Amino acid sequence: MSDLLQKLQTYGALAYNAEKIASIEQLSDDDAQKLARALNDNKSPEYRAYKYGQDTAEHELDTMLFELARQGDIKAFNEFTAKRNQRIKQNEKASRRG
Repeated sequence: MSDLLQKLQTYGALAYNAEKIASIEQLSDDDAQKLARALNDNKSPEYRAYKYGQDTAEHELDTMLFELARQGDIKAFNEFTAKRNQRIKQNEKASRRG
């Protein structure tokens, strides 16, 4: 995997937008535009790397919340439950659409 693709996983986990990534990576205007297009193309390797970073970060945070909730942390339980319920609703809407 290229160095940029590995970095895109991290940027996805941090939810950085294309403009911020281009600034950090000091991309030329042309390369910044190419990156922005790639991040909006769900078939591109850049999009997949960024999405993987987003998804794995969300999973790790959810897992930590779940573990804290299991240990009796009421705030973590409430946050975990709210996120889970929101995700269930989103999944139901998505399944009705397609």
